Formats: sequence, C-alpha cells, structure tokens
Amino acid sequence: MAWQLLIEAQAGLYAIHGLVEDHDRGGTLRGNRSETRKAFQRALRGYRVAFPEEITSHGIMIAFNTVAARCAEAFIKELSGVNPAEKQDIQEELQSSIMEALLNEAGN
Repeated sequence: MAWQLLIEAQAGLYAIHGLVEDHDRGGTLRGNRSETRKAFQRALRGYRVAFPEEITSHGIMIAFNTVAARCAEAFIKELSGVNPAEKQDIQEELQSSIMEALLNEAGN
C-alpha cells in the first residue's frame, strides 16, 4: 500500500507538470518537470523490483486511475464559462489523456 501511495504521489506530480507543459510559462518548470519525471520513474522501478508483476501491475493501474480522475476533477473545478455537459466531456477527455500519458511513461 505504501508503494502504491508513492506511485500515486509521483504520478500526480508528473501529471500536473504535464498539464502545464505547453503553457506560456511552462518553460520555467522545465527543470522541475525533468526531476519529477525521474522521481516518477524511480518510484515505478523500485515498486517493480520490490514486488512481483502480479501485484505491481494491479497497484500501478489503481494508482494511475486515481491520479487521472483526481487531476481531471481538480482541473474542471477551476474551469469557468463552460456548461455542465461540456465540463463532463472535457473531464472525461482530460482523464483519458492523463491516463494514456501515465501508461506511456510507465512503459505499459
């Protein structure tokens, strides 16, 4: 469980940095993004070394699903000027994109 929480935390930071990557000021976070990515990779590697694949693959998926949902929800809460139906569509698309990025980074 502790490893899964570490994966959630690192994946969450990685996802948040990914959301601002193309923003005008995103370049100022380049160093932080790089360090966050490395920490995320180290956490995944440590988890996979410490436990068998049957445990880690399930734990990683749970962590990634949690992170994708939380990040998309947090982003949508701050979004204004959009009707509820559009917000739902944006949230689902964002959640899917975050999940895809996490899986790609994890090599899944």
